[in-house]
Amino acid sequence: MKKKNRIVIFTLLILLLSLAGCEKKEEVRDINIENHYEEDLALIKSENSIPVKFVFVNVSGIDIGMLSIIDPSSKEQMNVAPIDNNSSIEVGANWPKEETKIYWALYNKDGELCIEGNSDITGIKESATIVLSGDGNVTDIDVQVN
Repeated sequence: MKKKNRIVIFTLLILLLSLAGCEKKEEVRDINIENHYEEDLALIKSENSIPVKFVFVNVSGIDIGMLSIIDPSSKEQMNVAPIDNNSSIEVGANWPKEETKIYWALYNKDGELCIEGNSDITGIKESATIVLSGDGNVTDIDVQVN
């Protein structure tokens, strides 16, 4: 019986000691890794790119079914939006500082490619306005860089 009591007491003592260890509180710093990552990413973007706005103005006399732009980072085509005649569309982007051209394409309402080209945006700091003009078709493209 004494041996059994000793085992029970010993087991209870170990249990109490282990529970006491669980109550030990340590100071834990809450570090939000995601926020630091986003801050670092913003620094990288600001070193390699600038926030710019592209304004496409359609005064060609015809509705444009779809404006597409080539993303300079991924080299993939991004469909932006249709542009009705006598209207404009703004596109914001983090643009690579070393990129001096914007590659774009215009599609008709049936989704057929009508014209593709590029515009020189050398010296862009804030925005570029690309005016698509003509008489029933896009025949002239004027670019103003700010």
